[in-house]
Amino acid sequence: MYSFGDYKITDLAEYNELSDMPYLESQAQMVGDFALLYYKARYGSGLSNAEQKVIREMSRILQNSGILSEAVTWVSENL
Repeated sequence: MYSFGDYKITDLAEYNELSDMPYLESQAQMVGDFALLYYKARYGSGLSNAEQKVIREMSRILQNSGILSEAVTWVSENL
């Protein structure tokens, strides 16, 4: 589940902003995965330690990209 395009989720540390990702599809997939993990963390069964690490990295990338939303803020404050 945690892969997008030709990249594995562990590659997220390479990116500082969405624009650093080479393909729009990769950017869109990361945002979609972030939304799924956010919903699971906030309203679902919770996240594993690995999933928490992933969503924090995604939140960092989104914040650096200037995307401030309730979900990004919630992750920053709670995970």
